[in-house]
Amino acid sequence: MNIFSLTPDELKTLIENARRQLSKNLDNKKAEEIISQATARLLELNPSDGRRPDIDYIQCGLNIGDRIIFSPAPKEEIVVHSNRLLKWRGTQIHITPLREKLCEQYGVPNDANKHWYVGNRLLSEIYDETYGPKPA
Repeated sequence: MNIFSLTPDELKTLIENARRQLSKNLDNKKAEEIISQATARLLELNPSDGRRPDIDYIQCGLNIGDRIIFSPAPKEEIVVHSNRLLKWRGTQIHITPLREKLCEQYGVPNDANKHWYVGNRLLSEIYDETYGPKPA
């Protein structure tokens, strides 16, 4: 598949489908690659679409091994594995598919921001300090 021939809407659909595949199979390297390439291409086509940067844990001041807490299940072991990946149950995973899995598993609303903490600070607050507040 040539992502350079896809429209922005087709790229968004491709990203959504790849994320669904990744949430079903956390080791799906092809889905990770598609998400990365399609997102980069989408940003090239729509640089001012308001999309905020993907979180980079290191850039946000976290260190490899720092614990991230999913508040509905604080005993889950989730740690920063790299600048973009977390480690959970022995698997490297991005935060979005992990959130989808944990929200389903624990029966909580899939709200992107309100469940993640580093210590007693919301991860979304740390993100906003790093990348600036969400545009109005």
